[in-house]
Amino acid sequence: MIEEIYLAYLALGTMAFTIIYFGAHNSLKKFKKPRLRSNKQTPTGYETDSEYSEVEEEILSSQEAYLLPVYASVAILSLYLILRYFDKNTINFIFSIYFILTGVLALTKTLVQLTYSLTKFKPVPFRISLTQRTKVITSIKFSLVEVGCLLCSILISSYYLYSKNWLISNLFGISYSLSALSLIKLDAFQTAFILLSGLFIYDIFWVFGTDVMVTVATKFEVPVKLLWPRTFFPQSGQGLQFSLLGLGDIVVPGVVICLCLQFDRYMALKRTDPKLAKQYALKPNTHRFKRTYFFSCYIAYIVGLALTMAVMHIFKTGQPALLYLSPACSLAPIITACVRGELKDFLEYQSCESEYKLLGYDKPPPKQKEKKFSDSEVVNVNKKAK
Repeated sequence: MIEEIYLAYLALGTMAFTIIYFGAHNSLKKFKKPRLRSNKQTPTGYETDSEYSEVEEEILSSQEAYLLPVYASVAILSLYLILRYFDKNTINFIFSIYFILTGVLALTKTLVQLTYSLTKFKPVPFRISLTQRTKVITSIKFSLVEVGCLLCSILISSYYLYSKNWLISNLFGISYSLSALSLIKLDAFQTAFILLSGLFIYDIFWVFGTDVMVTVATKFEVPVKLLWPRTFFPQSGQGLQFSLLGLGDIVVPGVVICLCLQFDRYMALKRTDPKLAKQYALKPNTHRFKRTYFFSCYIAYIVGLALTMAVMHIFKTGQPALLYLSPACSLAPIITACVRGELKDFLEYQSCESEYKLLGYDKPPPKQKEKKFSDSEVVNVNKKAK
């Protein structure tokens, strides 16, 4: 039993560390030149699939970071009251449908990226466009690999709805976490510290001050946590009991670690020949740089999570992981910046904006007005062409 509980801690930790490592590097690949957001067709010279692509990330500002603990508190208290006053099975079924529908998309994205990474397969794209006369209203681009992964995700989701298998639940949890790390970005380190501080208080209050967090975590049977059996051979008449790690304890420190990796790249670009900086920024895989801030925060996360599990094991009670992770992930990059003498750059860094200015992209490409011809002008042009 003792050895198996250690295996559970190791498995949960390994999944969390792997998600953050690959999620951070995957988010780094998404740096692209900015272009003006517009509902019109892309101006001549800036194709949609070129380096001037729309930024898809959700940039989290300091104002939003202040409010996030409030929103999270309202959400978790609402779930607690729903589970307390309504039938638990019905509520879990309704939420399972919702999370499976969103999980299909997240799992499909993960499977597609994994397939491309392992096989180096170059897909043949197909495009379906909805047009009105000559104007393209909307367009969907896909490949056969994406269709195959989507079908696999639907089958896996259907089986999970029937079986509630914990391995498939973990698969959804991993996919949710990777998607969140690739889509959510912090605009500055000040925002990161506000976020970690607010959720530090949030986690302590709802775990130690009430039974809300523990009740929701154990009774809310949806794939928003990673699970591992405490023992694979339970006593007769007892089902599997699980150790768990909430996705918030992965994603929240994870976005801070992603920001540290971005800052590492920014400092590397700042020290690079300007002629090569643009090439390295647009194709990060062609240039290896020192990841000092990333590894300092990443190692701090590992130590913080290990400390969380140690305290939980000793006192035999659930622990708010952010009680240990928030200070660890806040102090590690600050200490690193002070030691390296880069505190000024560290505090002034603005995600994306600092890189854009460094590379000379602080001004987006100008809009090009499309000249509209009247019917008479079109006729005259056709006559001249003849």
